[in-house]
Amino acid sequence: MTRANYKGEDMVIAVDVDKIYPNKCHALKKVSVTVKRGEVVVIIGPSGSGN
Repeated sequence: MTRANYKGEDMVIAVDVDKIYPNKCHALKKVSVTVKRGEVVVIIGPSGSGN
């Protein structure tokens, strides 16, 4: 799918996202999210947490 031919309402799709730091700490494990057109998403957390 390319931006030119996309006609749906889903603007951001992330499926099974993992984030593992060099010290082997799992920050994210199989996280999935869909953000639809017009939705507002805020990611919050403490300073330095990688948000």
